Amino acid sequence: MDPELERLAKLLGPERPDVRGLLNIAARSTDGARIALHVFRAKSDQAGMNPYDLSAFPLVEELPQGAFRVGRVINGTALGPVFALPQGSRANIQHVAIAGETRSGKSCLLTSLVQQHGMAGGRFWLFDVENEYTRLVNALHDPFKPLVLAPRHLRFNFFEPPNDFTPWKNWLEDLGLRLRGDMFLRDGSINLFDEEMRQLIERKGLVGGRQQFPSLFEALSHFRDMKFGGAKVRSSTWLESLVNRLTMLANTFEDTVHVTHSDMLAQLATRSVIFQLRSLRGLQLQFLTNYLVSWLARHCEVISR
Repeated sequence: MDPELERLAKLLGPERPDVRGLLNIAARSTDGARIALHVFRAKSDQAGMNPYDLSAFPLVEELPQGAFRVGRVINGTALGPVFALPQGSRANIQHVAIAGETRSGKSCLLTSLVQQHGMAGGRFWLFDVENEYTRLVNALHDPFKPLVLAPRHLRFNFFEPPNDFTPWKNWLEDLGLRLRGDMFLRDGSINLFDEEMRQLIERKGLVGGRQQFPSLFEALSHFRDMKFGGAKVRSSTWLESLVNRLTMLANTFEDTVHVTHSDMLAQLATRSVIFQLRSLRGLQLQFLTNYLVSWLARHCEVISR
């Protein structure tokens, strides 16, 4: 038997049904111990995932320098080996999912990983919808202490691209996808938005060698004028829906309404930030979180080149 699995079975008891299941999986796999450990910890069989597609957290006696502690094996009376995220693997991780039932420890695990990441000098953006991660502020000290921002603190221009290397037309398309996917606008409204915003931005033109972008107030005023001015569009419902969603954003992010240019998000990209979003619900929460993730992904494309 693989030493890792043998140690786990000894700690938990080889007669337990779940441990017997691990032994069966291990017997059918060349890397059975690692796969079995993941089946036990992640319950991948219940989640509908193929355990053979999962990479495993190593089980080690001592935490290697630079590695992240994921947790310990507990048998009810003693602490066993450590599950660890190996040193050097952080740069290769693109996505991690933490799944579990209510009060199963998801937030606790995430807090631990983020804290370890911050103490190692890493940066993070954390979207806190229940104000449950503020303890990170006390756990991390300068220069790693994160900023804590609420939606009312945000001042940026929705239409301004994340960097000079992202064409504004591409960013406008990204924004249209956010409005369609997060605000549930139909294709007719999105096509109208894209066409009119292109004209509005082109009319703003270049000033001092930099493209000027309309504020959310200017965009909303433009579409309201179309609505009440009786502009000819293929469907008044498309225009009505678009005005409704932009009005919702303007009412939610009042301090961003008149902003035409801001480097606030670029400055935040150099810091760790906890966005306290408990005041938001529904469409606004969905839109803002996905907008910020899209913005950061575009912004970091330049850094990774």
